[in-house]
Amino acid sequence: MSELQTLKCYLNQLPATILQLLDVSPPLGTIPEPVQQVLDLYQGIERVSVNLIDNFGLFEISFMKPQFMISNSEVMLLLSTKNPYTLGVLHQLMYGG
Repeated sequence: MSELQTLKCYLNQLPATILQLLDVSPPLGTIPEPVQQVLDLYQGIERVSVNLIDNFGLFEISFMKPQFMISNSEVMLLLSTKNPYTLGVLHQLMYGG
């Protein structure tokens, strides 16, 4: 199995990235711009799977390598945020800020 490509980005860029991947134009000036590196990798996709993993979960996945989680994964985004608490993370995922 090849190594999973890892990209760094900001958490609040994820909503626009997912919208753009699904051919839906994100609202301009309302949420941050999408992650261009991800958009360059994929065109014409029909679904996006998001696996939200904390630091301990990342260790478990790296150590155990569960086939169901990583067999079809192609890119991992390392998301940077100023508010690492669950509620803040979920709010940024859904609303872009």
